[in-house]
Amino acid sequence: MPEAIRDFLREFDALLLSRHSAMTVGRDVTDAYTEVQSIRCFHRGAIYCALKTGVINHAPTIVAL
Repeated sequence: MPEAIRDFLREFDALLLSRHSAMTVGRDVTDAYTEVQSIRCFHRGAIYCALKTGVINHAPTIVAL
């Protein structure tokens, strides 16, 4: 695991990796899977809102790897 990612995992349970996907960590596999489902749920809601309103609000980028 690259040092840049390892530093962020000390603070966050999930990372969105540019041109890849999401990476989650947890106490066990079930906990990490729950984090993935949370990300999917958030994005589904964001897409729905964008389609209904016509407004696309991108989250700020913390880091692009």
